[in-house]
Parts: sequence; C-alpha cells; structure tokens
Amino acid sequence: CGGEAGGWLVEHDGAGHLRGCLHSSWFPSSGGDGGGDGDDDDGGDGGAPANPSRDPAEKTLCGPSASAKMTRFQADGAMRSQVVLQSKPGTPEAVYGNLLGAALPTCLSLVATTYRGEPDRVRALAMQTLPGGSRNDFARLEKLFDDGTLADMLAFDATLPTMREILGLSDLFTGPTRALAFGCSCSEEKAALSLASFPPSPETSAAAPLKFRCHLCGREMEIAPEAVEEARAALRRGGRGRRAREGGRG
Repeated sequence: CGGEAGGWLVEHDGAGHLRGCLHSSWFPSSGGDGGGDGDDDDGGDGGAPANPSRDPAEKTLCGPSASAKMTRFQADGAMRSQVVLQSKPGTPEAVYGNLLGAALPTCLSLVATTYRGEPDRVRALAMQTLPGGSRNDFARLEKLFDDGTLADMLAFDATLPTMREILGLSDLFTGPTRALAFGCSCSEEKAALSLASFPPSPETSAAAPLKFRCHLCGREMEIAPEAVEEARAALRRGGRGRRAREGGRG
C-alpha cells in the first residue's frame, strides 16, 4: 500500500492458523513525542487518550491505493488460483472486499481497534450472493454495510443474538468457531536454510554464530555456521537430484 505501513502479508490455513506482518518495521508504538514506552501508567483507569503520533489515522497507515495479490494453495502445496488487483483506497477493508468480490457480489466490514498504539482487536464480517441467492436480500443487507450499522455492531457487540437482530435474520446460524491467534512457524532449521540460500560470504563463513531475526515475530536466534553449511549441502544435493531426474527424462 502507499501509506506508511508499506503493505502487509497475511497467511491463513484451513486449520485456522493465522499470521501476518507489516512490510515496514515501523509501527505507531515505536514513534511518539516523549510519550514513553506505554508502561508509565499514571494510576488512572488505563484508558490512555489517543496520541496522534502513536495512533495515526488509517489513511496515513494505508495510503490512497494498494496493489494486492491473493494466492490459494491446495493441501499438497500446489497453487490453485491467484488474483491480482489494484484497490483505492488502500485499506484492508477495501482490498479484501475487492479480493472476495472478484467473482461474486460482496460486502465486507472490518473494524480494528488499538490500545496504547498496539493492535487490540480486529473483527470482520463478509457477505456474498451465492448462486441461487436472493439479490433483494443482498440489497437490503448491503445498506447496513454502507451506513455503518455493521461497523458499529462489530465494534461493540458481535454476538449471534445481536447479529440476528441487526441483520433481521432470525434463522442466522454459524458453524463451529475457533480462535485465531497471531503465530509464527519460524525455527532454527528454517533460519539456517534461509542463510544457506544466499551465496557464501565472509560473514556466513565466520566461526562465530550468526545472528538471525525473524521479521514476522521478532524472535532472535543464533545459528551455528555448521548448521548453515549442512543446510547448504542439503540444498546442493537437492539441486543435483532434480538435474539428474530432468536428465533422465530427457
């Protein structure tokens, strides 16, 4: 996106595992004008007033436009489909709404709240007209997305009874729910493979452990040079194996 966030990556699998990161390492809580580290509570009720330097407007973070790509994969890792689009504005709500609506009429409302400059809660509701669905019902519900009614509901009370009342759907039901958590699958093995994928350099050939920092979760690891060499040898063996198979087919 064109804003100060620089863009974002979100990965989600069928088991409910979710992770994401901003492309930029800058985040509102790292800025500030002498506001401290966020722990200097004055003994009040914990509701610290918004600080513009720590809670910038969404348009500042996201910018006027974004270029988005969504890739779907099969369970075996094979790519199933890919959609690329331009979105104005560059907000997640606009981007995901356009992605979801690539094939079907779609509405999406997304509400994100922060506490002391850090992400606190994100809720979203999407609606699509499926084949055979009622366009009249869609048009009626679309007004609730457009006038902010759905955004207010998501911000304060998104329980099923409230959704039934607001949407006017007494028979509305949901499937099994599961908690989505920000997580990262980084490991020392993956870090060693990442370092091994680069050409050898004096730094990677040194005897001292190499420092590696995961950009997604911030975890810092020390990777032994021997581990990098083993990973590089494994990559070479894999490359020779592929070439041999290709030669055999030829």
